[in-house]
Amino acid sequence: MSGGQPFAPGERVRLLRLEDEFFSGMEMDPEDVTRLKSLVGLTWTVEDFHAEPGTVELVFTHAPGDPSPLDWEWVWVPPEWIERVE
Repeated sequence: MSGGQPFAPGERVRLLRLEDEFFSGMEMDPEDVTRLKSLVGLTWTVEDFHAEPGTVELVFTHAPGDPSPLDWEWVWVPPEWIERVE
């Protein structure tokens, strides 16, 4: 990690939660919300750390043949919502 960033690009992390505030102000298909919530607890990859507003950009790689991938595969969350995977 450089520059004091809490997470580095390429690092594997577990998404611990998505709180209601994550979805506020977003117009999402209910099926996408359900699918995204189903990815909590799974391993994601850090894409970038954004000092402003202090969020971590994560990307999720779907398994081959996944029957219900999202149209998009990334989220920006506070560092408190993730943990490193050894």
